[in-house]
Amino acid sequence: MKGPKFLIAALLLIFFAGCNNTPPINVSGTWEGTLTGPGGQLGYRLALVDNGGTLTGNAYMYDATYDIWRHTGPAVGKRNNTQANITNAFIDGSGKLEISGRFQGNSFSGTATAYDQYGAYVGTLDIGLIKK
Repeated sequence: MKGPKFLIAALLLIFFAGCNNTPPINVSGTWEGTLTGPGGQLGYRLALVDNGGTLTGNAYMYDATYDIWRHTGPAVGKRNNTQANITNAFIDGSGKLEISGRFQGNSFSGTATAYDQYGAYVGTLDIGLIKK
């Protein structure tokens, strides 16, 4: 017969195993919000597909002059639980935007660093899920 120590250990194992039953997240969808940098604010949109933490998709910036979303290039990255790193290489070859931040429910906040031929510019990105 196994003693009370075995029973206690088994109960603790069952209890703690049940504490981490959070479903895996998937951030696939269209995310939209504001990119803020040294030059001001502009609309930013990510259309992402999340395949087990590998992120692919496209990025867009809002052109207020013509009231349209302009495709800026592909968006690729990695997600580890809620933390993500995404790179948006500009299709015109002028540079890229590197994003690092955290998904929390239907929102994402992080740092966005734009690189071009003149240097690097650091800003913030705050976007929310608008379409799953």
